[in-house]
Amino acid sequence: VTAVAGGLVSSTAVTISLARFAREQRKTLVFSAGVLVASAIMFIRVVIEVLVVYPGLMEALWLPLGTMFAGLIAALAWTWWRRDRTGRRDHQPVVLKNPLQLGMALQFGLILAVVLLLSEAMKEWFGSSGIYVLSVVSGLIDVDAIVLSLSRSARQDLASEVAVMGILLACLTNTLVKGVIFAFIAGFRVHFRLPLLMLGAMIPGCVVALAMM
Repeated sequence: VTAVAGGLVSSTAVTISLARFAREQRKTLVFSAGVLVASAIMFIRVVIEVLVVYPGLMEALWLPLGTMFAGLIAALAWTWWRRDRTGRRDHQPVVLKNPLQLGMALQFGLILAVVLLLSEAMKEWFGSSGIYVLSVVSGLIDVDAIVLSLSRSARQDLASEVAVMGILLACLTNTLVKGVIFAFIAGFRVHFRLPLLMLGAMIPGCVVALAMM
């Protein structure tokens, strides 16, 4: 429940919180499952954002996004099955900050403004290649700003296929980064399987995206 609610705000913040709990309590599978839940919720958040700004992009986005989402759900089911076999079910609650705090809203507004500016600059200077690089870099930090920026640009003069690929790259990067963050904070030697599992969950969606190009 925490992962679902937190994923609607920031799946990266949820990942960091769960990783700290996993490091302190040494109970890995339930927290790994929480990261997969929050990451899957991120894709639902992306769909909502695109529908609000420019619904026309969903015609090309729904299949690769849906495939990536399904991959994470399959990874979650496998992880949850492993968790049930451990016989250790107790866990501590994860406390999240209020997502309606003014500071967080101002911080996101600043990130969005910077990404909007950079997306226009990269498009003018480097064309679609610049957009793809910006999408990957933005995905390392935050997926919402680049999704909103590309959706807005596609509604104006950016080619839809460029916006779609940029959004997918940002989602892919952000998902894999969360797996690495969790493994790094909680202990890479024990948790190295999670980023590999998340990579495997993303591969079918990448294949679908490439096939649609």
